[in-house]
Amino acid sequence: MVIDPGLHIMERIMNQWNLEKGSKTYTVNGKCELTFDPTDPDFVETLCNGFAMMEKVCRNSAAVYHKNGQKVFDLLRERDRKCRAIIDDVFGKGTSGRLFGPSDVCASADGLPLWANFFLCIFDEVAQASENEQRQAFPRVLYYLEKYAKTKRQ
Repeated sequence: MVIDPGLHIMERIMNQWNLEKGSKTYTVNGKCELTFDPTDPDFVETLCNGFAMMEKVCRNSAAVYHKNGQKVFDLLRERDRKCRAIIDDVFGKGTSGRLFGPSDVCASADGLPLWANFFLCIFDEVAQASENEQRQAFPRVLYYLEKYAKTKRQ
């Protein structure tokens, strides 16, 4: 029997694996979609760094406001601009505009700045998604270990 090498190559090309990459799409306030993998350590590091930068901008700004009387509104606009730039760096250009519209991202709701409420929601999602993935992974790994361990014993 002669095997056509062209057919063998074609079969290899046609075999496809579509692996789940963990990215999920979230809709925020019914108007802004964000896609990220809440279990990706690189994303979580970027998120943590963004949160720290936002906190620093707000903390540094608060000290300046008390010394600048009439310029306070210019300073508030500058703070908003810096915070929006950080959000856009973390989540992609234009995200802050789609999320917050014309509102200052440091305006308060539920006792926290808007940006903090947003970041904390994502931190909660990161924690929950990581817990879910760990809970699902162990039984799957155990299943395959048991399956192939049985095969070796037979």
